[in-house]
Amino acid sequence: MQYYTVHYAFSQRFPFPAGEVYEWSTDYREDDIPLTGRTGTRKIERMDEATLILTDTLTEGGKAETKVRLIRLFPGILTWTNTRLSDAGRHSQFIYQVVPDGVNASRLEFTGAQIEKAGKQPAKAELAAAAKEYAETDALIWVHLAAAMEKDLAPRRSRGTSRNRAR
Repeated sequence: MQYYTVHYAFSQRFPFPAGEVYEWSTDYREDDIPLTGRTGTRKIERMDEATLILTDTLTEGGKAETKVRLIRLFPGILTWTNTRLSDAGRHSQFIYQVVPDGVNASRLEFTGAQIEKAGKQPAKAELAAAAKEYAETDALIWVHLAAAMEKDLAPRRSRGTSRNRAR
């Protein structure tokens, strides 16, 4: 068996300032999984202010898969990383950076490096197809998260109240 990496990326726009998007996105909670449009559970272990381990057990088609991730937060640059610790995709890394788009809008710039194992190196066309599939799947999760963010942050903007995720 040999390892190879599938590189992929996508962007997601938000009608909120970058700082608010970063805070909302990195406010990890045990009830976050349904916000992604999936079914499952989350366990959070906080190592320090900027480091945590997420253990997500996702259920699809009656089958459960557990993914363990090391999350590192970099609030000064509105960035965080996600490194896979569990067997499937072990050592894969994902970078999330929130970039301002003017004063009241922003976008998430996602870059993924998914490590896979196979008997031989896939052809370029196979790598491109895998990259497209991973990007579409992960981008859809952020479409769901953007809708949840809208529910949480839009009322705050109109009322001027403090951030409080209503769930």
